[in-house]
Amino acid sequence: NEDVVGRATLRSSLQIEIDAGIHQQRRQHDCRLKDPSFACQMQWLLRGLWFSFAYFFKVTSGEENAAKSAYSETLGQYHNKLTAVVARATSLLCPSMKEISTLQGLFPEETDPEKLAQALRRDMNSYASAGQQLVTSMISIVREMDLWESRKV
Repeated sequence: NEDVVGRATLRSSLQIEIDAGIHQQRRQHDCRLKDPSFACQMQWLLRGLWFSFAYFFKVTSGEENAAKSAYSETLGQYHNKLTAVVARATSLLCPSMKEISTLQGLFPEETDPEKLAQALRRDMNSYASAGQQLVTSMISIVREMDLWESRKV
C-alpha cells in the first residue's frame, strides 16, 4: 500500500501533510494545525507522553508533588487557565512512589516489600529516562518541520 510506505516515518508522515497544505505554517513555532490531522494528534500524544515520562522520573526520584511539577514543566505551558485548573486537579490522582511500591502485581515474583520498591523505582526510572529521550527526539523533528503549536487550549 503506497499510503503505508509514504507514512513509514514520523518525518515522512508530517511531510505528506505539509505537501497537502492542510496546516497554516507562518513563522517558526507559530503554526495552526488542522484538527483532526496526523500532526495534531501526534502533537498531543507526544505532549501526553512527555508529561508521563517526566512524572515517572520525578516520582521515582522521590520528588514531592511529582505530578504537579511534571504538569507545570510539560502540558501546563499549552493549557489555558480553565484547562490548567482541571488538569492540576486531576494530577492529584497520580499515585506517589509509596503507593506504586505496593503494587505487587507489577513484580509478582518479588515478595520482599523493600526489594519490590527498589525494583519498581529502578525500572520505572530507567523506563522514564529512555522514554524522555525518545519523546524529546520526536518533538525535535516536529519542531524542525514547524508543526508544533505553541498556543494554549
